[in-house]
Amino acid sequence: MIIALTYDIMHGAWLGVARFFIEELMERNVLTAAVRKEFAEKARSIKMSPGMTACPDKLKTMSNFTADQLVSWTFVYRVVLLPPLLKDKGLDFELDMWMKFVARMRILMNPMIDVEELTKARRHLRAFCLDFDKYAEEHDLAVQINVHNLWHYIDDVIRFGPPNGTRTFAFESEFGEPAAIDEEL
Repeated sequence: MIIALTYDIMHGAWLGVARFFIEELMERNVLTAAVRKEFAEKARSIKMSPGMTACPDKLKTMSNFTADQLVSWTFVYRVVLLPPLLKDKGLDFELDMWMKFVARMRILMNPMIDVEELTKARRHLRAFCLDFDKYAEEHDLAVQINVHNLWHYIDDVIRFGPPNGTRTFAFESEFGEPAAIDEEL
């Protein structure tokens, strides 16, 4: 019997929220093709830490990044490349909102999290969610369920432990894409 499902950090945060933010900036012509080309050139000079996945040389299709690439983009590339761009475009609110998400994700991706860190993560998380709601309202966007679920995510971490113990990265890497289910079963 299934009594609970945890928030899946890979699908909810990385492929949900992080990818949404990239697509939104592309749609608003902030991350234009020229900017993505410039980012790709700068990204080649960034030395990645062990365990981080380098992003592809061509950032034309950022919205098609894998979850691992979105993790690297969030923690490394976005923190270095995105702030000057958003500041130049007068998008301080978007930058502040995004940095709250990054701060929260840094805490939650640790294999061990203490109560003080969880309290800090909850504060950043809720601030991000409230900011996102305001952003969604200003830009006439439907509030994503992934963002709403982030509001409750700390409760999952308290109940089930850090996300590296519940995420599906390894499972999907090992088994690949699910096979088509035979309708006759």
